Amino acid sequence: LGNVEAQAYDLKPLQNLAIDDSTWSRLDQNGTVLLQRAPTYASIPDFLSNPPPVSTVATYQADLPTPFVLADYAPSTESRVVDVTLRGYHEFKTYVKDETLNFDFAYMDMNRDDGADPISLVVTNAAGEPVGDARASDDGDLSDAARPSEMRHARLSIPNLPEGVYKVQMQSDRDIFWRTITTTQRKVVFLNNLFLGDEVGYQPSSRPVTFWTEGKHLSFTTRHVEGLQTVTDPLSSGPPVTIDEPYKRFSYEVGQNGVVPIATERGDLEVTTDGHVAFSYDQYFDPDPVRLWIESKLVLDGGSWKFAFSAPGIKESGAIVTVGQINLAWHRKPFTFKDLYDYVAGTDR
Repeated sequence: LGNVEAQAYDLKPLQNLAIDDSTWSRLDQNGTVLLQRAPTYASIPDFLSNPPPVSTVATYQADLPTPFVLADYAPSTESRVVDVTLRGYHEFKTYVKDETLNFDFAYMDMNRDDGADPISLVVTNAAGEPVGDARASDDGDLSDAARPSEMRHARLSIPNLPEGVYKVQMQSDRDIFWRTITTTQRKVVFLNNLFLGDEVGYQPSSRPVTFWTEGKHLSFTTRHVEGLQTVTDPLSSGPPVTIDEPYKRFSYEVGQNGVVPIATERGDLEVTTDGHVAFSYDQYFDPDPVRLWIESKLVLDGGSWKFAFSAPGIKESGAIVTVGQINLAWHRKPFTFKDLYDYVAGTDR
């Protein structure tokens, strides 16, 4: 807290122990730091002019200028269906080369909350620039009577895009349940968070869902008794995650290296991960630098024990910041025998 009277916060980046305490070879130039496990590059310009594969690089407060290229990628005309119910806002990345970016989204407005439920599909390139969109208005039912709409469709078809990675934002509120996504794109990975929706009014019973991720830190939450279930990692010999209480967050650490499948018994489940998620192993790819699981440490000025977190843009992206634990160490002047005497004698009162 920078100013008590004004309740003004002095925001500072948290210390990154993985960087500051690293024993790797270190290069510094104009505020940019390059750490190498095995010294390969003599300078930061050498690294930037001939970088290694993106999947072998981790970044912190920096962007890689070299665009991601998926080697040996060839376009396809075969349709692939993501047959999983997703609720509300989601975003994913896909890859395009010599083909039209092509998606068909089948969705229902479940009308469980008051108000209009328009949807927007926004496509951006690797630089974050919009290259196309599709929009649809509400189904006409503004009530919260839980009357599902007919199946509706929204389509994206964007030709003549340069080769590269594109992000698609599925912008909607929680009344929208995306039922299927049909595409000819070979690679599709979802980012950060999933909300596996229930299938009331769509399927006669809930279906299990399996997804693949390289993420090692996952958490699961359900808001309803109907969403209680067990989540397993079929490749691990560790215990499953038993979700036995609504509104409680259950954490899971993946013990296997690489991409692993995670199996749920049903939907109605919110999933957070530090990796990418694909609903088919063949659709998985990793277009981003390695994500660091950060442990941070900060020494506060005396008297400034009140603090806040700032995460610009988090609402727009539908993401969350998970704080696993906060440890506070309090320090005071050593307590002496004179202090004890003064306290007993009452001279310090």
